[in-house]
Amino acid sequence: MKERKRATIYSTAQAPFSHATFQFRIKMPIFIAREWFRHTVGITRNEVSRRYVTDEPEFFTPAEWRSKAEHVKQGSGEAIDAPAKLREITNVYNKAIEKCVKAYETLLNCGVCPEQARMVLPQSMMTEFIETGSLYAYARIWRLRTDPHAQKEIQHYAAQVGEEIKKVCPVSWAALTNVALSSSSQSRTPATHPNSLCSTPRVRLLRAATKYHCDDPAKPHDRDGG
Repeated sequence: MKERKRATIYSTAQAPFSHATFQFRIKMPIFIAREWFRHTVGITRNEVSRRYVTDEPEFFTPAEWRSKAEHVKQGSGEAIDAPAKLREITNVYNKAIEKCVKAYETLLNCGVCPEQARMVLPQSMMTEFIETGSLYAYARIWRLRTDPHAQKEIQHYAAQVGEEIKKVCPVSWAALTNVALSSSSQSRTPATHPNSLCSTPRVRLLRAATKYHCDDPAKPHDRDGG
């Protein structure tokens, strides 16, 4: 009965959860941001553009390198743990980044405009944006992007966003997300904490505002938070 009630909340009572909004400042690599930006319903974003800024670019450093997944076209397998192979991979990656940065700086020094010089920068470059979305929209992102089939890096971002929202609206968040949890035997919390993937803090809650009390949608609420 409890699970049926939660399912009903998620499928039919969208409106109260769409009034509650959250604003985040998020920093993530471009290759993950382009996946994250596919979520557009109930979400508004403003991203820093390298058309206007020439600050030194920052790049994502993965906590692990994974092997290619077997029998599937996308996804990844187990972490590569052979020391010699890891040194080779890391060396190739770092050299590629260095070449891209050098080319970018050379183009700028030659008088090329930033909006064109940025073309040589790789997808591992960090981008930053402010994002505002509804509680309902973030619950949907969480359910899709913490799924074990999602790329591991984006799982960490979705999990961290969920942790911030849960602090504000624990009951509502549980009602919206435990539907997916109850139908899967796998944990939806990534084993590696997001901050271990990059030294720069990347998800910061700026504001939480609710039209209705998050944990009691029927009760009017006259202050920010849940």
